[in-house]
Amino acid sequence: HYYGTLAVGGTAWDDLEVTGVQLMVDSGSWVDATGTTDWTHDLDLSGMTSGDHALSVKSIAGAKESWAAKITFVVDRLPEVVITDPPSGADVSGTFHIKGTASDDLSLTAVHISIDGGEWIPVSEETTWSYELDTTTLAYGDHYVEAQAWDGYEYSDTAYVEFSVDNPPSIPLTDMEDGQSVSGVFRVEGTAADDGGVEKVQYQVDGGDWVDAEGTDEWQFDVDATGMEPGDHTLRIRSYDGTSYSDDEVITFNVNEPPEVADISIETGEKLGGTVTITGTSSDAEDDVEGMQYRIDGGEWVDVEVDGNGDWDFDLDTTGLSHGTHTLEVRVWDGNQWSDPVSVEFFVDQVPQVAITSPATGQTVMADFQVDGTASDDDVLAKVEVRIDDGAWTQVTGTGTWDHIIAIASQFSGAHTLEARSYDGEQYSDIVSIAFTIDRPPTVTITTEEIEKAFEKGFDVEGTASDDNAVVDLEFRLDGGEWETVAGGQAWEYAIKVGDLDVGEHTLDVRASDGVQYSDTLTYTFDIKEPDEEGPGFGAVVAGLCLLVMSILLAASRRT
Repeated sequence: HYYGTLAVGGTAWDDLEVTGVQLMVDSGSWVDATGTTDWTHDLDLSGMTSGDHALSVKSIAGAKESWAAKITFVVDRLPEVVITDPPSGADVSGTFHIKGTASDDLSLTAVHISIDGGEWIPVSEETTWSYELDTTTLAYGDHYVEAQAWDGYEYSDTAYVEFSVDNPPSIPLTDMEDGQSVSGVFRVEGTAADDGGVEKVQYQVDGGDWVDAEGTDEWQFDVDATGMEPGDHTLRIRSYDGTSYSDDEVITFNVNEPPEVADISIETGEKLGGTVTITGTSSDAEDDVEGMQYRIDGGEWVDVEVDGNGDWDFDLDTTGLSHGTHTLEVRVWDGNQWSDPVSVEFFVDQVPQVAITSPATGQTVMADFQVDGTASDDDVLAKVEVRIDDGAWTQVTGTGTWDHIIAIASQFSGAHTLEARSYDGEQYSDIVSIAFTIDRPPTVTITTEEIEKAFEKGFDVEGTASDDNAVVDLEFRLDGGEWETVAGGQAWEYAIKVGDLDVGEHTLDVRASDGVQYSDTLTYTFDIKEPDEEGPGFGAVVAGLCLLVMSILLAASRRT
């Protein structure tokens, strides 16, 4: 396949001298070549029709001619390609079609294009061709496209067109959700981008005027929904690069007034301590209130259930809060948006604490005893007080650790209650108590007087015994010997058997027991002497004689 000028050459020989070489195309005229044994000829193909042709060559030696040698060749001119769109220097954007035509004198095999010297892309086998180019993949500015046609043997000359990419800015992006419920003044913000830079961002509400937003690449604006009718509204946002606008970002929003916190049960500045139940109410003009949250001092929001009337309650444990001022915030939710938080300041002042550490409850005491304990407060303790059986409160010694002596002299025997409380200058603690029982020791007396007389016969020592409950036993011992137990009673007597004792001084100890404790021990001291030597009958005889004499004298006097 050839086109243009075809250089043909060859050789010729003869046993005599070759005098010339001639060529003929198809059935045309013979034409002399240049040279003889080595010859050449430039064959102009421009006037020939495209397609197959025959070239005949013969040599001449004087008057003789050789047989003609023949070859065939094809006249096949270069294909042609033209870019018809875009025109050179055109501004393009988005997706557009690069268009053109191609032709060949025989057959067109393919058309290829290249963008900015890149890879050749086959686009068509037709004489009219196009290629869809997405310019958003190209940088802002100047570019070029090249095209070549191919006929299976040769490429056409390259067609070349420059163009400039200036895409419209991208659709602005915003974090506002479609269908979002709004109220009052709400802010919309987002980003925009353009390959040549964003000149401005605009917004439009419900088909009204376009209004410039604040900022370009990063932008924001406020929409006042206060005067809008409840329901759906349309917001459009677009960006502009100085040449063209982006497509609109279309967002539907719903004007819905937020719910309200109507009431909170605690007052500003109220003092709280321990666990407090806080109640409140809420309302919404369009919807039901679906939930409530609260937080303390800007902490995490805590969910609380709301009933069908918008009422709610929760228990606030203040024991984990420091002494002083704190802030409670409450907000409610209607399924679309939160109310504005309502805040109340309150003051944490915990109830002071008190404990009795000894004695343990249920103890029996027989004398004055000490009660010990501890107390605490989240601030400062002022005092600790105790009382017995709903009597008057008495301040003890100490506060954080404290003690007090309980005198039982003025208390009756039996069961009692000891109570304690602490005070921080504002409020009293809860009262704590223990039970105790007073059981005094029994008492014993000796009613028989000690006399300075030595006994020679047996005698009784008498006395009394008493107890706040009952005397269980009386015990006696002589001269420090073993105790002898006798059943108790309020009056007692003990028989001293002289014959069992040696002459001299002796002691009788006596004590009473109530089954728990003993009374003090009392001692009776006495002496034992030797019996009289005359014997017990002599005195009686003397007395009888005297009586006899007196009787006789009396009888004699009556006779005279």
